[in-house]
Amino acid sequence: MKICLVIGLMFLLIGCNSNPERRIDSQHDSTVNDTVSELNNDSILFDSVSVISRIDPQQDSATNEDISGFNRDYMLFDSVFINCKIKASTRFQDLESNLGKPDSIIKCANSIAYYEDSYSYIKYKNFDFHLYDNGQAVIDQITIGNTNNRICYKDYEFNSSTTINEIKSIFPNSYLHRDTITVGEETLTAIRLFTAHKPTSDELIMLFFIDRLEYFSYFDGND
Repeated sequence: MKICLVIGLMFLLIGCNSNPERRIDSQHDSTVNDTVSELNNDSILFDSVSVISRIDPQQDSATNEDISGFNRDYMLFDSVFINCKIKASTRFQDLESNLGKPDSIIKCANSIAYYEDSYSYIKYKNFDFHLYDNGQAVIDQITIGNTNNRICYKDYEFNSSTTINEIKSIFPNSYLHRDTITVGEETLTAIRLFTAHKPTSDELIMLFFIDRLEYFSYFDGND
């Protein structure tokens, strides 16, 4: 499927099956490769974005906390792990130790005015990250469908077998306030989650194709 980059750039414009969580939290400094290339600011046209439903909030079963008044559930950003070992925000050196050398590092053009902090794209097969000047790498988008990739959060593991009906019982509010995004001929269902105990401008997004988890993305509302 060749829409991964399209979906990753889209959130700049419009914005797990049980296994125990395993944490690796390395904080070593790193030197970032200075060889980067410029990213063109291409425009993207989307067919439609539609809201499916609006229903009264319920209790968040993933946290057992009262979230009355929220229209979304939350997934604490610092508790999210890629493949149960890589933190959603980690040092570039730690990323390389787990995934190896990136396929490419693409520098964002300075002319793109809506970026608050300059960063580069780190691109692996099925993994995209933002690399900031301080050496911090932050998740942008992970391909889940047709891979062995997984997202681990507390006692939950989300992978290519995760169905949207399972999300309904784990994150009921976000499920009820889901929306659909049409890209080309494909329609993806977006489950959006706050990243803290309160409403946040940034969000973690699960994207389902038909009824299976296809992508896991992060939108930084501060950029």
